[in-house]
Amino acid sequence: MIFKKGRKRGEWEPLQSGDQRKASIVCPECGRMRLIISHTINADGTVSPSVVCGMSDCSFHEFIKLEEWN
Repeated sequence: MIFKKGRKRGEWEPLQSGDQRKASIVCPECGRMRLIISHTINADGTVSPSVVCGMSDCSFHEFIKLEEWN
């Protein structure tokens, strides 16, 4: 699943200005949870391991890629 840069559901943004090692996403499935990506993020934006939403009634669990990651 590819995430575009932004602040809406299914989009990602850096946690702090200039900090390119971590990012956050808004869960694309439930939209209620801001997921902190402190996983390994490769130079091409591929995140590993997979990302899971923390809401008990949400089943989002995907391998993701952050578009425009640099």
